[in-house]
Amino acid sequence: MLPSAKFMTPTDSLAQLDTRLKGDFTSFEAWHDKGMLLAEMKDTAGAIEALEMSFSLQPLETIGMSLANLYAEVGNERAISLCDAMLKKDTAHVLTDAVFTKGIYYSKVHNGNMAIAAFEECIRRDWKFVEAYMEKGIILYDKKDFTAALKTFTLASTVNSTYPDACFWMGRCYENLERIKEAEDSYKKALALDNSFTEAAQAIKRINMP
Repeated sequence: MLPSAKFMTPTDSLAQLDTRLKGDFTSFEAWHDKGMLLAEMKDTAGAIEALEMSFSLQPLETIGMSLANLYAEVGNERAISLCDAMLKKDTAHVLTDAVFTKGIYYSKVHNGNMAIAAFEECIRRDWKFVEAYMEKGIILYDKKDFTAALKTFTLASTVNSTYPDACFWMGRCYENLERIKEAEDSYKKALALDNSFTEAAQAIKRINMP
């Protein structure tokens, strides 16, 4: 007897999917589900293998994006060819996920300029794409261009005024620019938006230490 779905562990779910695949090895849905489950279980290599099988059986855009995201996270250049293939079909130039994934790949392989270009293209396509602002800002911050990073995080906060991470990173920029009062205000706003934001609370204590 299969375990109740309510009490099913990831291992149980994986066993169930393997049973489905023994019955139908060509089920692209089962391969996709297995890949996404393995990704949740932090088995990235296994997830990629399962999603590759799913995509080979049924090259749907949704499966391709799932696979491209995993490629990007591990710095596999196949992410670029997959995203480019999807973008080639996007004649209206409205697809953002594939552009964003290219940015993540370039960021992972430490090509900051290409990553920033990709994130800026995301923003051009969708000015509300707050994650693109954040990723761009973090690259600028890592380059120690705190003024440009602050401008980018401020835009992210404008796009989504309830996004605590944007306020936190604004605080980090202000702190590095020695604008301590503004840094404290930003950290406090981040903590007000998310009272479990431990890093923001620690930052407030740190900058107030004698």
